[in-house]
Amino acid sequence: MPESIGAADADVAKALRPRMVVMDGCSGSSYIVTQVKYLFNLHGHPTSFNHEPELFVPWQNPFFHGNRGLGEAVEMVNKDEVSRNKTLVFKGSSENLHIEDGRMAWSTQVAPSLRKMQTYAVYAWRSNVLDHAVCMVKDCFSLAYGTKNFSKEALGHPVAANGTRRQECFQRRKANVSSKDYKVTFHPEVLTEYLRTSYDNVLAEREKLTRTVGPFGVVTAEDLTAFEHDRSQFDRSCRAWHSLLRSLGIRPDKSIIRSYLAKTAGSRPAPALHSETIFNFEEVKAALVKAGSDIAGLMRM
Repeated sequence: MPESIGAADADVAKALRPRMVVMDGCSGSSYIVTQVKYLFNLHGHPTSFNHEPELFVPWQNPFFHGNRGLGEAVEMVNKDEVSRNKTLVFKGSSENLHIEDGRMAWSTQVAPSLRKMQTYAVYAWRSNVLDHAVCMVKDCFSLAYGTKNFSKEALGHPVAANGTRRQECFQRRKANVSSKDYKVTFHPEVLTEYLRTSYDNVLAEREKLTRTVGPFGVVTAEDLTAFEHDRSQFDRSCRAWHSLLRSLGIRPDKSIIRSYLAKTAGSRPAPALHSETIFNFEEVKAALVKAGSDIAGLMRM
């Protein structure tokens, strides 16, 4: 009897270990983390929406104040969820993997806490880094992180359909701004360098994450969401979600995944052409073609 009780306790402890979805901004992270929570609940692993998902963002973590480090603050959120018999599912911003100073330093403040909690992780990234760059410029997000820092102005800025500057930035998502009148203009040579640096960032982040939590799965945002705009990609997306859930420490049920995803299959339009979202597209196109087929192949025309 004592052995069976011990095994049961171990199963409960495993079920309540925190789950971290590591993603960058402009990668569909809010949507993906939300779907992970719903799928965990459907698989019998109760999660909650008591806390904001981006616990690495100081103002979204209620315990990150005073002299407390970010890792300890995440531990406290996890304790709060465990006290409710809930599994903590949260987004770990990949940008944070590059911070090494102050109370948010990855190696000294964050990584030890993640290891202490035996955190499960999955790394999800937007593999079309041109799409990612378009979104980052539209939202005016900081580019000052990674293997090389870029200033916002160096890469480009948002413009209207007539080429004049726009100032909405991230608020565009909440405002009724037509995508036809909200584009980006890039500095082509800087863009080429930024795209290549994006791949370097992914490799650096994955290496650092491995040193932190050990083995983890890698999926792309495109694989996870392809079914929404193309029903023929349904199986592809089911496989991606199966891989993601397995990396987060649960045994995926294919029937649950398929039934859940089927509800929104074909519900969204296909991604816009870059010739429609980039104001100076012909100039950008020439630079990307010159950069090589791997970079040029990112364009949708």
